[in-house]
Amino acid sequence: MGDPGLQDEVLRLYARMSQVYLGRIEDSTSVTMLLEHLHTLKSAAAGIGAWAVRDLARQAEDELRSGQPPSPERVEDIAMAVVECVSFIDAFVMASEQDGLTA
Repeated sequence: MGDPGLQDEVLRLYARMSQVYLGRIEDSTSVTMLLEHLHTLKSAAAGIGAWAVRDLARQAEDELRSGQPPSPERVEDIAMAVVECVSFIDAFVMASEQDGLTA
């Protein structure tokens, strides 16, 4: 919407919430809970263009819905993608803030 401050706030919010939902994914005690948290993470990732997180969460959802057991490796892949995304967001927001100071 053309508001850099709003953009940065949305990205910061995603960065925080993606870590919360990653923790919920890791702590899920049922397939139903796991599916719910994967779906939330997937949708939020799609909303900001975090395609790797979205795709990995979707793959995990599809596997669970097809009757496969939860995959610790898939969860590890999601965790790595979330960490990479949060690092990118942190650098992007920092650069945006620095540009705002010099503009």
